Amino acid sequence: MTTGELIHLLPTILIPILGIGIICFDLIFSKKNKLVIPISLISLLLIIIYLIFFNKLPLQTEIFSIIPFLTILISKNFLNSTKYKAEYIALILFATVGMILVVNTTNLLLLFIGLELITITLYFLTAFNKKSIKSTEAGFKLFIQNAISSAVLLFGISIIFNLTHSLNYTDLNEYIFSVNIGAVHYLALILILAAFAFKIAVFPFQLWIPDVYKGSPTPITAFLSVGSMTAGLFALNIFLGYSNILLLFPVITVLAVLTMTFGNLAAFPQKNIKRLLAFSSIAQAGFILVLFIYPTISKHELLTIQESTFLTTYIIAYIITNLLAFGTITVIYDKIKSHNISKYKGLSKKLPIPAFLLTLSMLSLIGIPPLAIFYGKIGVFIHAVQEKQIFILFVAIINTAISAYYYFRVIKQIYLLKPTEKQQKLSLNNYDKFSLATLFILFIFISIYYLPSLN
Repeated sequence: MTTGELIHLLPTILIPILGIGIICFDLIFSKKNKLVIPISLISLLLIIIYLIFFNKLPLQTEIFSIIPFLTILISKNFLNSTKYKAEYIALILFATVGMILVVNTTNLLLLFIGLELITITLYFLTAFNKKSIKSTEAGFKLFIQNAISSAVLLFGISIIFNLTHSLNYTDLNEYIFSVNIGAVHYLALILILAAFAFKIAVFPFQLWIPDVYKGSPTPITAFLSVGSMTAGLFALNIFLGYSNILLLFPVITVLAVLTMTFGNLAAFPQKNIKRLLAFSSIAQAGFILVLFIYPTISKHELLTIQESTFLTTYIIAYIITNLLAFGTITVIYDKIKSHNISKYKGLSKKLPIPAFLLTLSMLSLIGIPPLAIFYGKIGVFIHAVQEKQIFILFVAIINTAISAYYYFRVIKQIYLLKPTEKQQKLSLNNYDKFSLATLFILFIFISIYYLPSLN
């Protein structure tokens, strides 16, 4: 093994070692289990600094090294209610290993192993709140949908292996361009695409998302939305680049239109903020799918640097925006004990800082400049124009306008409506201030400096 290969493996070595170390610490020093939170955060921060500044790793690896740190950061309020702190943190770290594996592999077997590592840990995390029936239900629904998607993925992989006698993407690419493609090959690609559609909540495979988002502990909802979904998108990008995206162009076009339209329309009547953001995530997945539409790409050309940059921009923007939104919702819930949007009336008077940050994330999800997702949506519009997909461009613009309604409905509750009950201004503890300040600074850095420079 060369030094370069070992460096690329470092995240998948260091992060699980940290997870095992956290569990061992909890077993040995069970009376000091409150220390696992600061220990895990400091250890993760050191790993992140080492991986980003002292090693040249793929950007997606760096992204998925940061996600567990931010997830654990916003989990303290939830962890105060459970004694299983070490297990919770370890499961997040093990899921992260699966995500890093998925976004870097070019082998179908490793893809399957990575996806299973993600989903098995997420079963436990979504059902982690044993006192909540909804949390148990969320874990069960996630188990059912993932069992189906895994079976579909394995069926597609088995067909590919039967045709190419290999599980490597490069061999698949050579096979596609060396023989006449038949119905069996199309079936394999459709099955694998369907499995990915389950993972990233693409219509009509999105039915599990609202209940799982609502029932899971809020930090895990955040982790699920920015981790599992975006890992699936990165992996799909790599797979399609090797499997001749022209073959799936019509299918992806239809899925993109239906997904963004359904997500936005279904978000209209939602009264629960987590369910609203669940349908928002479906809509965002539809927008991102537009970046997979390549009707004009040459036969032997893989995805270009510019197109990959558009995808990376949108995913980074989506990750930091959703983490800011769910991190703020976690703090708000700790104070008002409700996820009902109607309870947000007059929130700007009771909790001005969380109210402002939640508003900021809502504006970003719309695509208001110069906030993060603005750059992602501009990339979608530019890509549609470059590929001469005027209909897709029109649908994306209309859906952006539609989404503004339900996001502004939340902002209206926060700033324009008075609370039904008189309540005094609520205070935040120092940890909440620190976690929100961290998310806010990172959000502003990405919005104002990082994403513009990336493009």
